[in-house]
Amino acid sequence: MKSRVTVLDVRRVNRAQILGLLFFNGPLTRTVLGQSTGLSVASVASVVGDLMDERLIMEAGTDESEGGRPRVRVAVNPGFGTVIGVDIAQWKTSVGAFDLSMSEIGRTDLALHPAECSPGEVIGSVAEAIGEVIGRLPRGTPPVFGVGVGVPGPVFHGEETLVYAPNVAWDGVPLTRLLRDAVGLPVFVENRVRTFGQAEMWFGAGRGTSNTTIVLLNTGTSAAIFVDGSLYQGATWTAGEWGHTTLVADGRQCSCGGRGCITAYLGGGALIEQWAASNSEIHLPPHYDGEEWLDRFLAAVPDDPAAARLLEQTARYLGLALANIVNFLNPERIVIGGWVGHKLGPDVLAQARRAMEAQVFRFSAESTPVEFGQLGPDASALGASTLVVAELLANGGRAVTYTERQSPFVAWQPHSRQLNFGHRPTARRNAGLTRTPALP
Repeated sequence: MKSRVTVLDVRRVNRAQILGLLFFNGPLTRTVLGQSTGLSVASVASVVGDLMDERLIMEAGTDESEGGRPRVRVAVNPGFGTVIGVDIAQWKTSVGAFDLSMSEIGRTDLALHPAECSPGEVIGSVAEAIGEVIGRLPRGTPPVFGVGVGVPGPVFHGEETLVYAPNVAWDGVPLTRLLRDAVGLPVFVENRVRTFGQAEMWFGAGRGTSNTTIVLLNTGTSAAIFVDGSLYQGATWTAGEWGHTTLVADGRQCSCGGRGCITAYLGGGALIEQWAASNSEIHLPPHYDGEEWLDRFLAAVPDDPAAARLLEQTARYLGLALANIVNFLNPERIVIGGWVGHKLGPDVLAQARRAMEAQVFRFSAESTPVEFGQLGPDASALGASTLVVAELLANGGRAVTYTERQSPFVAWQPHSRQLNFGHRPTARRNAGLTRTPALP
């Protein structure tokens, strides 16, 4: 039976459109909101009035008008709610609290090694850290809407959300359910490269683009692929595992079990291990700090020929790996993030760019800028928190909820003023909507 779109469905979409515009481009006047959405003056006035009454938005100054009263601008109220972002990496876990201006209002970092702990121990430590961050927030801080979590591996959004992260030996961990039970809040889980990528698309180097690939160089390597403003997820939600495509046939062993993967050459651990293997005087401790040892490697380059050769090889391999992205996806921009990417720096990026240009069509190279992310290497907790905000926007500001088989992504294209719901079709089937109307 054909689904029927109800008045409530239309109103939710109208609220989502207006909230999205205000979140990314506010403050705006009611007139601009009407022009951008195509909604009538009465519809805009009604939705804005409701959002003001609910304290989701607030007045934020005025615009001078020609010959009439000044026009009042409205904006999302930062104090309406709080969201939590959790970034689970191989060597460190970060928990941050953010208001709705996405300003950090609380944070803690854990020296947690998931590969050396059971999933239950990791979840217990994360739940405790979330409680500590919330407990330290000032009195009067608005309620927490939910928790977004970035994890170091693919996430399957089936009947139950399951995490597959071979780097930390997780094989089908129901993290969403277990953490939700532990903290008593809605929980959204995604691959951390995707949460980082969404942060860069919303607030950083990807803003204003529709077809951008975000590359994350950390302990491992991966990519978030945005097509027409929405995250491309693939048939089983594992698209973007760029780090496990082959760079060298029958090459170095990778943590995924394969050989010659990009991660086996460009991941932080791989770089350090290759340097240690080239110098018998280097003895890595069992639990070494990856960032500290990468700094040692880079500091040794001027006086250590083996380190210099490895850095040159790294730049060349990075260029080849980026060339594959350009040739296959033809993005309008490539953004490089992660602590390894930022530590390698602009000199290595320039060398990689030259290697990339030698492998792609000239017009593709000329039209594909490669640049560093603008949010720094620690933006993954911020990115994880956007999973909660995305759901809030998609619901038009209503209560954040979570349904299994839902991938929590909303992508915004500020330059085209179009709101795209980026999850799979099953996510919104019960809403009776076949698609979200585009804004003109």
